[in-house]
Parts: sequence; structure tokens; C-alpha cells
Amino acid sequence: MNLKEDRKSEKTPILGHEPGRPTGTAMVSKQVADAAALLFNVSSSVLIVFVNKLLMDPRSGHGFVFATTLCSLHFFSAALCLKMLEYFGVIKHSEMPVRDTLAFSIMASMSIGSLNLSLLINTVGFYQIAKLLIIPFVCVVEFVWMNRTFRPPVIGSILTVVLGVAVV
Repeated sequence: MNLKEDRKSEKTPILGHEPGRPTGTAMVSKQVADAAALLFNVSSSVLIVFVNKLLMDPRSGHGFVFATTLCSLHFFSAALCLKMLEYFGVIKHSEMPVRDTLAFSIMASMSIGSLNLSLLINTVGFYQIAKLLIIPFVCVVEFVWMNRTFRPPVIGSILTVVLGVAVV
């Protein structure tokens, strides 16, 4: 192989492009997939909140009092969907240390239980506002107790959420 052929085989980096990141059509399809995932996430979350409120509200709903059963059904359906996505190659299986998994599981269970309790005793609007304020609260706790710092774009996003809640 001569020098000219060797240079042709080298991949010239694109200005401002990171290796491994998609370009052109692949980038557009990734953006479409990301937008679809975001839309699905938001719409399914809102739908789940309304269905839960309809099921659990004793005045205007069905008075379903088995919130733990409802949580279990949500966890089971999420696990089933994740296993299906893994089976079809959409996502990859990943491992976490047992201690971290246990801590995450306990916190997630407590979070969902408290969110369902909040939904049971509050209106959907107040529930959604309180849920939005969890993010800034956690950031303040991490800043005060764990000395974590946040980059300016993150701080800007958090301030946008707080201002949005203040408007409501």
C-alpha cells in the first residue's frame, strides 16, 4: 500500500464532530427518536397520573384503596416493557452493585408511595406542581449536604422550572 492509498483509508475528522456521534441522516433519526421518546414519556406520565386519580379518588373516582397493588402493577408493567425492549435489542442490559440497587429500590418505592399518597389527598394540578418542585429541592439538598456543584445550564433549567411553578 502506498502513501496515497493510506491517506484515503484514514477518516478525516469533521470540524466540531466528536468521534462516535452520529452525523447527517443518522443524527436526524436519533433526534426524531429522542423527541418521540420524550413525548411518550411525558404523555404516559400524565396519563398514568390521571388514571391513578380516577381510580383512587373517593369523591369523583372509583375509590380504589389498594395503592400498593397499583404501585406493584406499575412496577411489573415497567419491568415487562424493559425486558421486551432488551429482548428486541432496543436497550442493553446493565448491572449495578447490589448495595446501590437496594438503595435505589427503597428510595424509588418510598417516592412512588408518597406520590400516590399526595395524589390521593390533592388535586392533579397541585400534585403536578409539587412533583415539579422535587427536582429543585433535591438539587438544593445535594448542594447543601453533599457539596455538589451544578453547571450554569443546569442551574438555568432549574430556575426555569421554579419560575414556571411560580407563574402557576
